[in-house]
Amino acid sequence: MIVLGIETSVRPGSLALMSDGQLLEERLIEREGRRQAQAIVSEAKALTLAHGYSLNEVGLIGVSHGPGSFTGLRVGITFAKTLAYAIGCRLVAVATPEVIAHQSRCDETQCVVMIDAQRGDVFAQRFEKIDSMWRATSPMRVLSANQVLSDVAEDGGSILLTGPGRPRGDATKPDTGFQVADDVQAVPMAATVARLSIDTQRNCDACDPFELEPLYVRVSAAEEKNPA
Repeated sequence: MIVLGIETSVRPGSLALMSDGQLLEERLIEREGRRQAQAIVSEAKALTLAHGYSLNEVGLIGVSHGPGSFTGLRVGITFAKTLAYAIGCRLVAVATPEVIAHQSRCDETQCVVMIDAQRGDVFAQRFEKIDSMWRATSPMRVLSANQVLSDVAEDGGSILLTGPGRPRGDATKPDTGFQVADDVQAVPMAATVARLSIDTQRNCDACDPFELEPLYVRVSAAEEKNPA
């Protein structure tokens, strides 16, 4: 089965192509000065063509559905829904924190995923490694980064802070009592989305392309200022 993974919750975004469980290629969407909305269709076509396939041969689409960039999520999910409907393939949505948690390659057994929520806040969710799989052990919350660090310090023990909203600078020093993931682990990538979508579609029904919506968690700043 040909699987197309789509990740647009952060820039520059990425696409991944898998065949029978093997990763063929992963590439960035934003290249040569083009934004995600301008490049995603042509990059997806080029990716499949480079490996002797067409988009019509994709059997499963996995898409990261948030939270993250409002614009990026709309671009990725709109493309995924349109393509899935057009070619009649299965569509699976994977939450962005789950994608990031599964990219953790350290020996930690707990992690907190932190995604920039703008306005000085982060989307935060805790995961624990159970039977070699990262599983959410808390609901997703919108908190200040300082509140997340305070909560982690109170809990004690060893924990990994990961995701685009993780702390930088002094917070990465060893005496803080936790580890901070590097960019390779912390930035969600389409190859991970594709792999998780394969597992997800085995255990649950695929998404209805007409019903799938981005997981925003909170409204945009513009909507907060001008509520309907």
